[in-house]
Amino acid sequence: MFGADAVYAHVGAAAARQAERLTAQAVALGARRLAAITPFYLPADPAALMDYYRRLAAVAGDARIYVYLFAARTGVSVTPGQLAELATIPAVAGAKISGELRAVVLQYVDAVPDDFEVYSGNDVEFGDFVRAGGTGAVSGVSSVFPRPFLELADALRSGDEQGICAAQDRVERAVHVTGGGNIALLKAALSLQGLPAGPTRVALDQPTAAQLHSLRTAVNDLT
Repeated sequence: MFGADAVYAHVGAAAARQAERLTAQAVALGARRLAAITPFYLPADPAALMDYYRRLAAVAGDARIYVYLFAARTGVSVTPGQLAELATIPAVAGAKISGELRAVVLQYVDAVPDDFEVYSGNDVEFGDFVRAGGTGAVSGVSSVFPRPFLELADALRSGDEQGICAAQDRVERAVHVTGGGNIALLKAALSLQGLPAGPTRVALDQPTAAQLHSLRTAVNDLT
């Protein structure tokens, strides 16, 4: 429905062999944009990290690979200089960086080539990040409350400062009411919109009555 250029298939894994297999399968199914989180749990040193992404590139064909950095979840820290080295792999076209504030992510933007795409996982700072030179955001909250993010993107493109401020307030409300992207709250908000998302597969507390009330109000106001 969206086309190969609008779909990013995640192929990262703890082991390079598993990630290679996922990459080959995704490409065989028609994927042309691949997101790959770094190896996780056991820390990968710079040489192992380069080997990991080179192995994915070797089976990716013409697909473009986007490095996914999330040190707080993976236990693997990658410096801006190391990302610049990963950018020398021809298939590696960009990166998503989660769990970091705008100022930190912009250090990565400064380190890589101008045509290298850098996306932030910080929903709230999406607008400021783009205006500071970032490519955009990969937003979990926008999958449930897309309208505020689309309004902000449109206002950024047109340079509408008043629209930017109004949309930013709505983005912040969407992020707040979902607990910054808590999966249980995101699923509950989808269900309240008539889009049953099923139960959470990970161990999370389910929404309280107060949280559900706030979500209902937000669904009425933000969708």
